[in-house]
Amino acid sequence: MRRWIAIALSVPVALAVLYVLFWWAWYPQNDGRSLRYTLWRAELLPMDLDTAVAAFFSDPYRREFVLGHSEAQLRARFGTLLTPHEAGPMLETCWRDSSWHSDKTLFIRKSWFMLVFDDGVATDLVLMKPC
Repeated sequence: MRRWIAIALSVPVALAVLYVLFWWAWYPQNDGRSLRYTLWRAELLPMDLDTAVAAFFSDPYRREFVLGHSEAQLRARFGTLLTPHEAGPMLETCWRDSSWHSDKTLFIRKSWFMLVFDDGVATDLVLMKPC
């Protein structure tokens, strides 16, 4: 009887461990579906912030992740937020030619993602593709 209970308990645990290992191995670290990025999003595991921003590109829920957060919260999460001038001449030109040039905007690290702030809270996330 005890043997059957042990088998009945060990099979689901083994399947769960295999699932997690498969998930870890299947997706690269810079993918928005990777286990490491998912745990970083949930604040359960640290991650290199440049790799996290690379994974952020393929995250289908990236807007929900940043909208409604303050600048301080986003700085704590992503580290560096850059003004359009600090982001570089190409992004600054794209920003200047956009409809957001009069708003408070910051770029997430050295990425094409621009956050638009209203009253200190992120209200929009814009992917500034080359203009």
